[in-house]
Amino acid sequence: MVQNKRAFSLIEILISLTIIALFSGISLAYYNNYTSSKKITGDADTLVDVLELAKKKAISGDADSQADRDCNFKGYKITFAANNTYSLYLLCDSSFLINTYTLSKTTQFNPLPGAITFLPLTGSNNSLQTISLKEISGTRLIIITINNGNISRP
Repeated sequence: MVQNKRAFSLIEILISLTIIALFSGISLAYYNNYTSSKKITGDADTLVDVLELAKKKAISGDADSQADRDCNFKGYKITFAANNTYSLYLLCDSSFLINTYTLSKTTQFNPLPGAITFLPLTGSNNSLQTISLKEISGTRLIIITINNGNISRP
C-alpha cells in the first residue's frame, strides 16, 4: 500500500503557527517601544523649537502683530499646565497668547516646570531651569536645560 506524503500534519501546522505568533508578539513589543521613544523625542524637539523661537523673538524685540503698536515690550514667556500643554505668550503691559502646544498622550512633564521668561535684547531667562519629559509607560526621561538663555538637551 502506497501513501501520499504531500500534505502537512496538524502538529506541523500548529508548531509553525505558534512560532509565527511568537515572533509577531516580540516584534509588536519592540515596535511599540520604538514608537513611544520616537514620540517623546518628537515632543522634546518641538519644545526646544518653541523655546528657541521665544528666545530669538525676545532678542530681536519682535512684538507680534497681535499686540498694540504701543506695546511696552517685556519679552516672551512659556507657561506649562498640568494637562500636558504649554503656551507661548508675548509680554507687554499685558500678555498675549501666541500659541498652545500639547504633548503626545505617551509623554508628560515630570515634575511640572515653572514659567520661563526670555527677556528683551539678551534672550536671557536669568536663571537655571530644567524641564523633564517622561514616558508615561516607559522609563525614558529627557531633560532640557535652560541656563541664562542657553537651551540644551542630551
